Amino acid sequence: MLTAAKNELLTRVGPGTAMGELLRRYWMPVGGAYEFDTTSIKPIRLMGEDLVLYKDLGGKYGLVDRHCPHRRADLSYGWVESNGIRCSYHGWLIDETGRCIEQPYEDTANAKPAKDNCGIKAYPVREIAGLLFAYMGPQPVPEFPVWEPFTWDNGFRERVREGQPEDSRYWTVGRLALWPNAFYLGSHFEWRVPIDDENTLSIAWFFMRVPKGREPYVQERIPTWISPIKDTDGRWISSHVINQDIAAWVGQGRIADRTKENLRSSDVGISMMRQRFFAEMEAVAMGRDPMGVIRDPAVAKNVQLPNMMREINTEGLPLEEMTKHPLLGPRLEAFRFHKGQPPDVRRDFENAMGIGRN
Repeated sequence: MLTAAKNELLTRVGPGTAMGELLRRYWMPVGGAYEFDTTSIKPIRLMGEDLVLYKDLGGKYGLVDRHCPHRRADLSYGWVESNGIRCSYHGWLIDETGRCIEQPYEDTANAKPAKDNCGIKAYPVREIAGLLFAYMGPQPVPEFPVWEPFTWDNGFRERVREGQPEDSRYWTVGRLALWPNAFYLGSHFEWRVPIDDENTLSIAWFFMRVPKGREPYVQERIPTWISPIKDTDGRWISSHVINQDIAAWVGQGRIADRTKENLRSSDVGISMMRQRFFAEMEAVAMGRDPMGVIRDPAVAKNVQLPNMMREINTEGLPLEEMTKHPLLGPRLEAFRFHKGQPPDVRRDFENAMGIGRN
């Protein structure tokens, strides 16, 4: 079990906290690019900060403080222009760097309008493979890690087994824990990004290669959708794989009291991960980069991962073999990870795989 003080260290993520400062050293997924096909501004809360994520008319993404630097009006009620987001109150225009570039009244009435000290906090945003990532830490900004699966072609993207021989990749590779808050499970990623001390944004990205004979396949859109986590009675949904995980997590309370845990030998990985968090928080406090931060652009442009399904993901299988595969067969039948896959996403998936129903 942990002491109350160490539990505080693990669970507080706001600005200036030890865990918050650690997590801000990494690029974090914050949304889907597809969301901005139907909207241009999205209010968002990340690591205890109220922000707005937007896409301007020039195609640039911005992540800035939710409040205008003039009179603190809510920028989520503003509108985007060719190079920024404009406040609906007095029309100040803010670009993606947080710089105020227009003050309509001052620009007209004041011979020497002053925009110094009128900026707001802003964080860089990168789009890749349908996901939007943000970096909320100090300068210099680390390289953005392009995980190899993001570069694979001919696939449909969204968001150890019994009986395997000892040399099987299900044993020798298995699933990967990506520091500090992600998993890679052979054909999909999962991230847990703190919204604040008591709430978490869970993001998953899925890839499934089309059957052999259907290449080349080009996906015109990478859909983003939101999975429900409660049923109509207010109970946590447990019918799908990741929903079952969520039900176990949230049952611990908004902030888990780890002083009451009773860890055993099967929990050694939990203890190791917590100790690593404490060590990396100390590294940040001493001014060092924590583990996993990439500074070399040559390394960051294509980060390869151990992959138990590499050949299937990069070369594919005939549809007949896919239907018999213990993982791919069920995936063809239904999306079992999250409840609530929209019908149009399912339809696009079936068409990509060549199993579309008439």
